[in-house]
Amino acid sequence: MRDLNPRPSRCKPESYDPREGARFEVHYEKARGFYGEEAAPFEASLKEENGKFFWHVQKIENLQADQVLTLYKQKRTQREIAEELGLGLGTVNRRLKEAQGLECS
Repeated sequence: MRDLNPRPSRCKPESYDPREGARFEVHYEKARGFYGEEAAPFEASLKEENGKFFWHVQKIENLQADQVLTLYKQKRTQREIAEELGLGLGTVNRRLKEAQGLECS
């Protein structure tokens, strides 16, 4: 019998520091029955506010856009940003445009 259930995988982000607490990325290796935005990889981190804990979830591409914009504001070139974050130059360019678009709205 074939396994038709969604199969997520978890991994630590490259920038993970154990002092941050629980933080990991979730990627679906197998996603039968859902696709597109629902199957997009995301990062989850456990946060505490006023003595209550909750999961903060954001899409990986939004996280990348924030990281790209931060490095760009530090006067890094797109090539330097790509090397530091382990992304392709085209991805850095797209994430930068996304981040600048979000910043203006």
